[in-house]
Amino acid sequence: GDEAHAAAAHARALADDRAGLSHAMSWDFSAGSGGHEMCRLLQMLREVMPPEAPLLADVCRIAYTAISAYPAYQPRSFLYPVGTTCLGYALPAAIGAAIAKQGVPVAAIVGG
Repeated sequence: GDEAHAAAAHARALADDRAGLSHAMSWDFSAGSGGHEMCRLLQMLREVMPPEAPLLADVCRIAYTAISAYPAYQPRSFLYPVGTTCLGYALPAAIGAAIAKQGVPVAAIVGG
């Protein structure tokens, strides 16, 4: 109903608003905080990875941050087990990606 649509709209708005996401999830993204450092790490990773290189992630806080803060420029260049939240996804997925995209660097966020 209307309540579900309103909740979905609110979640979509938060996904694109780091300050809103930080407040809603009680994560601190201010300068020097753990959240800020995760964003910096993801930015540095994006700077050194080619656009076609996939990043695969386990279920963990930095991966949750990557959903909003890691630019994926091509389809299948950020893979995360959305909906299944299975543990241990990143390593076998990275191995599969390396086989499928031979010669292209592959990065994985393992654990958390």
